[in-house]
Amino acid sequence: MLKVSFKQFRYFFTGLLLGAAAILPGVSAGVLSVALGIYQLVMEFLANPLRNLPRDIRWILPIGIGWVLGFWLFAKGVIAALDFSETAAVCFFVGLIFGMIPSIFQRAGKHGRSKKAYMVMVLCGLAVTGLLLLGSQRVHVVDHMDFFWYAICGIIMGISVVVPGISFTSFLMALGLYRLLMQDLVDLDPQLFWIAPFTLGTILLLSRAANWLFSHYDSLAWHGILGAVIFSSVRVIPRSYHSAGEVVMSLICCAAGIALAWFLGRLSAKYGKEEPDEIEEGDMFDEIADEEEEAFPL
Repeated sequence: MLKVSFKQFRYFFTGLLLGAAAILPGVSAGVLSVALGIYQLVMEFLANPLRNLPRDIRWILPIGIGWVLGFWLFAKGVIAALDFSETAAVCFFVGLIFGMIPSIFQRAGKHGRSKKAYMVMVLCGLAVTGLLLLGSQRVHVVDHMDFFWYAICGIIMGISVVVPGISFTSFLMALGLYRLLMQDLVDLDPQLFWIAPFTLGTILLLSRAANWLFSHYDSLAWHGILGAVIFSSVRVIPRSYHSAGEVVMSLICCAAGIALAWFLGRLSAKYGKEEPDEIEEGDMFDEIADEEEEAFPL
């Protein structure tokens, strides 16, 4: 009987959140991956996926499955949500990110802090804010999808995965592609597969640079990410509400996001994070559950 350990379940849930976040206007999946504590882990894997896959299959597979399901399932409801609950949904993810900023701050200072680190933090935050402001301007309006725009979607998605603070959906909305892409997802248009190679190519290219930064400038890189997380999260807080009821709903959703962040933080503290070197090379087809871990039978 196939068993799924608690860690695999936690990674699946993390992927589910990342997939849902990728579809919401203004929310950065890269920021959320930092907040959930898997960003550097994913960048290390993507720097050389073919070599690292046998070692990392136990955690990358549940994250990947969760991301795909979260992305597709959330797209099915996002068309309706755009008209009445988009603000509350964004507030939930803003709360989730804000609730995890203390742990990101702690990780950024693991190797100490310096004036240079704080300068990098502010500069990265300002740079991401500038990009978000650019993405919020309607530079072009598209009335139908074709190969070129699917390629553009793939490249933007790849950038948003690697660069925390860059919102995939913000730029799609600026280009007039958001609703078109959501409808294609709901309809499972076969042309959507054109997005995949451009997304993967962009991620593989940029992840090598990110991994190099962590290897050589760990403190500066993490303070830069911290700045991007803080500035971008403040930038996407909704500033207009249709009614008092929507304000109340948004506050409740934000509080729920903070509560989930606290809960996930407690789980991480209790069970720890599964690092890649816990899994030996060639262990791809071994049993998924460790004997010492709590298991959930399927």
